Amino acid sequence: MASTEIIRHVMASGVQRIPVCENGLVGTLFVPAGTERHPGILVLGGSEGGLMEGRAALLASHGYAACALAYFGKDHLPKQLINISLEYIGKAISWVQAQPSVLSDRLAVLGTSKGGELALICGSTFSQIRAVIAVVPSGTVLRGIGKLADGSISSSWSMNGVPLPYACGSIPLEVTEEVNRRRTSGEGIVYREWYLSQLSDPDSLKKAAIPVEISRGRSCSFQVAMINCGRQIIFQRW
Repeated sequence: MASTEIIRHVMASGVQRIPVCENGLVGTLFVPAGTERHPGILVLGGSEGGLMEGRAALLASHGYAACALAYFGKDHLPKQLINISLEYIGKAISWVQAQPSVLSDRLAVLGTSKGGELALICGSTFSQIRAVIAVVPSGTVLRGIGKLADGSISSSWSMNGVPLPYACGSIPLEVTEEVNRRRTSGEGIVYREWYLSQLSDPDSLKKAAIPVEISRGRSCSFQVAMINCGRQIIFQRW
């Protein structure tokens, strides 16, 4: 049999890697070579927490000023993905917009999974965002991953200290037990029933829908990939 080896370089020669550790932010900015200004992209990870530096570096290699932002699970940030402050995300957006390497009127946000959910929220909350790339997102705010100090559950996100409304359908005990069993055994985890159970309460589902229709900019439509709630997602584009 024939074989070959391919090495993928995620960061092109000349790309600058700049740690971000001011105003309480935790992130890394990647800037293309040269002195030109570039469209900016805020890069958000999912429920794994921490930074998605590889994706940001790859984007910078193709001409974008990309900032990988951690919003939980790193340094002084919250340990769990629960009631994450949108003010923190807004602070990061303003910081990226103010960088001399960034075209301030061409700012996007890219998120994957829970970060995709957050990206859709950013597009409908912050007027600076002119494009949204949401990879396998939820079009509905879902419960946080973790528990509060008193053992209760809450939303994934908060604003002005108030948790955002979230889909709070009851998750059957056997569904949770099966997810935990697969996690500890190393088997592939199927979250379908776990998520569908959260969508079983019509009243909370309606309140938790992310109002993507108020996002700024021209629109193109995609379907929600992770959870099909029967709604089209309206994205922004430059």
